[in-house]
Amino acid sequence: MTGKNTMVSTKWNKIVCFSLAATCLLVNPVSAISEERQGSISQGCASIRQSLKALQKDDSRNRIYLGTVYSSILNKFIIPLNKRLIGNNKPNISLVEIQSEYETARINFIDDFIVYSQALETLINTDCQNNPNEFYNQLIITREKRSEVRQDTYRLNYLIAKHETAVNDMMEEE
Repeated sequence: MTGKNTMVSTKWNKIVCFSLAATCLLVNPVSAISEERQGSISQGCASIRQSLKALQKDDSRNRIYLGTVYSSILNKFIIPLNKRLIGNNKPNISLVEIQSEYETARINFIDDFIVYSQALETLINTDCQNNPNEFYNQLIITREKRSEVRQDTYRLNYLIAKHETAVNDMMEEE
């Protein structure tokens, strides 16, 4: 190799190494926590686990309930209305777009909830008594995943309201 190619190759290797290191930090954040917090986590491990298991049970129930409601809205209201409008040669582009957005958002909700549930399960199974740092880092990840689920529910609720407004607007036009 020539000197110029070696220099480019060396720079490229440094960039690749830096990118990999940055990716590892994003995927596996390491937060050093104070000794006081470590002690609190270790001492309260049993009650923390109990609380997390109760949360897991409640979240599972809520996921089933919300998943059923979101599916029912799609399958009993949104899709039948759009089919009826198309059958009557009066398709509403806005309603069709909302249906598509809603289906995507519903799938995202399901997928994100699965990822959150897995993160919560990992958190529950992390030995908080002997590994409080690892537990805390998993807690941060779990909170982020739960936040994504919350954003999905906001998005779905927004689309439901948007659909209602579009239907009302359509009815006023006639």
